[in-house]
Amino acid sequence: MSRVVRKGQWSTAVTRAVFDAVMWSPQSARAILPQVHLAGDWADKYWKNIPGPFYSTRLNSRSLAAFQAQGDASNIAWDEECEFVWRQPGNDLELSAVLDAIGRDETLSYQGDGNSRWTRELVRLWWAERARLVNLTRAQLRELPDDRQAYREGRRVGADHALLREMLRFILGEAETYLRKYCYFLEERREPGASVALPDIG
Repeated sequence: MSRVVRKGQWSTAVTRAVFDAVMWSPQSARAILPQVHLAGDWADKYWKNIPGPFYSTRLNSRSLAAFQAQGDASNIAWDEECEFVWRQPGNDLELSAVLDAIGRDETLSYQGDGNSRWTRELVRLWWAERARLVNLTRAQLRELPDDRQAYREGRRVGADHALLREMLRFILGEAETYLRKYCYFLEERREPGASVALPDIG
């Protein structure tokens, strides 16, 4: 069966209510969106996936690189091993783009049951590895040719530069608050309000 999902297919299906149900529910995204083929195994989860409902596994074959380079799924990045979810969807439009990306993955290596898998302790362990993630991302940036060299070689790397810089800004900035909110959700099973005390993640 073909796994190709055309760009924009999910734009009318993903409402704010669907977004809230997927992101802030212990249910698997597969139960909420049964038409999305999510078949990845938690045991094979790639370590760079940020905690949240969606993640890729090490079986992924980087099938989205060409699409990501054009900005189709900016919540998903890739390295020399595979693709991974570096930032969970923050709104219904980003969720639609992630579902589009998953639909293009012929390896069936994504999953959406992270809300029933992650725990506060696992999130703390992931956060403790952030320096490793930052260093590897910076190394990727250094290895990319500059724009002039890429132009001479007929390569387009501007999107790669932009995505990696955005990843670094997120990890060094907003990621901690997001993960503290996510830990609150994991313990209380509801989205945190604006005035609640968020758990520490170390």
